Amino acid sequence: MTRLWGSCLLLLTILVVLVDSTFLYKNTGKVLRELRAISTSSGNVKQCLRFAMQEYNKESRDEL
Repeated sequence: MTRLWGSCLLLLTILVVLVDSTFLYKNTGKVLRELRAISTSSGNVKQCLRFAMQEYNKESRDEL
């Protein structure tokens, strides 16, 4: 009886792992936009960095 119960649990575990792994790989394929390299001298990058530094300094109360 114990051997039968162990076999059933093993098969159930394998089934759950297979279903979970296929579900995980099914949802990873869609990307809205591809990543691409941008220049650090771009105006948008400089503006974003300036904003991030200002917000960090507000939170940490650093002096310039």
